Amino acid sequence: MKKVKFATFLIVVIALLIGISGCSSSNQPQNASIEPAQVAANETDTATSAANETGTATEAIIIRGIVDLVPHSEIVEFVIPKLAERGVEVVVVSTSADSTTNEKTAKGEIDFNFFQHFPYLNEWNDVNGFNLINAGDIHVEPITAYSDKFASVDDLPDNSIVAIPNDGTNEYRALRILEQNGFIVLDESTAASLSASI
Repeated sequence: MKKVKFATFLIVVIALLIGISGCSSSNQPQNASIEPAQVAANETDTATSAANETGTATEAIIIRGIVDLVPHSEIVEFVIPKLAERGVEVVVVSTSADSTTNEKTAKGEIDFNFFQHFPYLNEWNDVNGFNLINAGDIHVEPITAYSDKFASVDDLPDNSIVAIPNDGTNEYRALRILEQNGFIVLDESTAASLSASI
């Protein structure tokens, strides 16, 4: 039964991917360091109803999840009607992922979440001892540098102070932007690991 439930969830994820395949990353800033966002799922309890061994739905499939507000919830809202036509009901429990979202997924309180990239998911699993899986790369989000004082990096004076996020999702990405603009150099192993800190 566990394999059938997981197969059902994978079918739902594939339907999600098909439904949003028109999303493009062509508007990404050239200097942005980007990673795919993830739909994380609990491997052992991914749907509240299942399909029979042939893959034919025996009842409506309901999946519950937490997604970030923009653009994650917008993408999910776009595919909800398409999945409903296939007998899959998606219930968005919250549009505010927080530090407990992965734990709620791992403990089966929700079936999926949609807010993180793969390095963050891996780090969270390692630190917390769970085994959430990446159920599918969905989209990429650009990250870039912003200033209300300077129009370009060339305008920055020596010894400027730059703020970067220190969370597991974005610290590496911010350091890569600084590297790409010539402010710092990451060693090769760090750059390849998709994980770096000050």
